[in-house]
Amino acid sequence: MALKSLKDSGRVVRPWLGLQGRTLEPSLGNVVRMPVTAGFLVEVVEDGSPAERAGLRGGHLSISVQGEDYLLGGDIVTAVNGSPVRTREDFGARVKLLKVGQRARLTIFRDGTARDVTLNVAERPRLPYDLSDQE
Repeated sequence: MALKSLKDSGRVVRPWLGLQGRTLEPSLGNVVRMPVTAGFLVEVVEDGSPAERAGLRGGHLSISVQGEDYLLGGDIVTAVNGSPVRTREDFGARVKLLKVGQRARLTIFRDGTARDVTLNVAERPRLPYDLSDQE
């Protein structure tokens, strides 16, 4: 995938939704009495991102459980385009399969109910450690 992108455009084009988070551990779900005990817990929604434009929510309540810090109150992603998401790794793998410009459907859990949110996949912004196009 990355090689094709590099060949076609001279650089690696990566899909981006603008979400940061972690795996929702079953122990956390049980401690705070969440009805969902697996998924991608959204802690940060990046400004100007597809996720922000689609109305996804990041966390706002900082807690520590068994020495782990969490930012609660955000959405929990349980599927991407119908494929289940149980961990942060699942979420990352599903996002990597998306194409820039594609519409993606996230199934999220918010305020006690599951709902689908559709967003447009963008290209990940360049990071300082990315190789420049001139190199």
